[in-house]
Amino acid sequence: MSTADNAPTRQANPFRPGFGRMPPIVAGRDIHIGRITDAMVDGGGEHFLLRGHRGMGKTVLLSLAVDAALEQGWLPLSTTASSTLVEKLVHTEIPEMLRALEGGKSERAQVTGVQIASVGQISTTRTKIHPSKPTLESRLRELVDTASAATGRTTGVVLTVDEMHRQALDDLAEIAAVTQTLTRDNFPIVFVGAGLPPNVHALLEEPRTTFLRRAQSIELGPLGLPDTRTALLDPFYDAGRRVSEDAADLATQVTQANPHLIQLFGRELWDSVAERESGAAAPIDVDDVTTAIPRFREHMRQQLHWTALKGLTERQSEYLTAAAEFDLPTEARTVRERLGWTEQTANNTLTALVSAGVMYRPQHGRLDFAVPYLQEHVRTEGTSIPDLAPIHKPPRHSEIAKLLFPGS
Repeated sequence: MSTADNAPTRQANPFRPGFGRMPPIVAGRDIHIGRITDAMVDGGGEHFLLRGHRGMGKTVLLSLAVDAALEQGWLPLSTTASSTLVEKLVHTEIPEMLRALEGGKSERAQVTGVQIASVGQISTTRTKIHPSKPTLESRLRELVDTASAATGRTTGVVLTVDEMHRQALDDLAEIAAVTQTLTRDNFPIVFVGAGLPPNVHALLEEPRTTFLRRAQSIELGPLGLPDTRTALLDPFYDAGRRVSEDAADLATQVTQANPHLIQLFGRELWDSVAERESGAAAPIDVDDVTTAIPRFREHMRQQLHWTALKGLTERQSEYLTAAAEFDLPTEARTVRERLGWTEQTANNTLTALVSAGVMYRPQHGRLDFAVPYLQEHVRTEGTSIPDLAPIHKPPRHSEIAKLLFPGS
């Protein structure tokens, strides 16, 4: 038997650090998904707004809302805010769902009898339809009617909209108006929107989105210590690994209780331990954690910091550089004085950085970095990012070219 045959089988890495990807363990969000599920059980009419900085799990929670809808027998419509949001719902996404419910036919099924086993066996007569111009409201009513007829029981719609921002104001205002009308008619709908705190706040200041102000606000902040340890360490325990208490404490602190960083560091720690092992699995100790930190920092630099810094103006970069030198959070006034700028210039620059999700205002008149470890990155490496232009071809060798092409 070869040495390779005796080598331990390497287990797949369970951590999923990509934005929006479902982690192996979702910790600390049960109460939120429970509230959304309760809204479906109660027949709809509730609406939710998720607010949180990048990496706090907004998209994951929207995915859990979709899963909850399917478990309750509701219809999930999941999309992202844009200036063509309503058009896509009316002319693409809802029609595709209708076609699926109707067996992919271009004619409407007039249900005459149902034998249920989920959708079951449906006996139908077919009539050609000539609808008037559809609207979002008419499409939603049509969807629920068709699904209820196909399944033989009342269902509803869960509409989730990610990355809400003011640039999509017209479409989001229309959605707000439609959900308000449907809710008044006791139509079974639950709306769940998500966005960065400044973007959601700007939307709620608009007169046309008044209805959304009555939505239940869910603030997604850092996890508590027990939930952080659960999300980070349980995948190791589930794989039969032991983690020393000192290693667990250090690893937990590295992640800053940020759901995205938990996945990112968990992946690097898992891979680092797998690479150093030979034979029986040894306990994970502090040395393993410190060994994983450089790779964690490099991936954090690429996935978080360069992304946050990309596209900043020279003035915004200058503001970040000045702010990074202070113990944060600090008074916005102290940064402005350090730069020697006018109040209007400094306020406009800070507002742009807040809207971009790079900084935030924890209190009136104060500021802080919204991206984990970005302050330390700016202090040590500045605000520039590498030139990501395509790789150029090698330099031309004139003498060799003459040999190949004498006539040139």
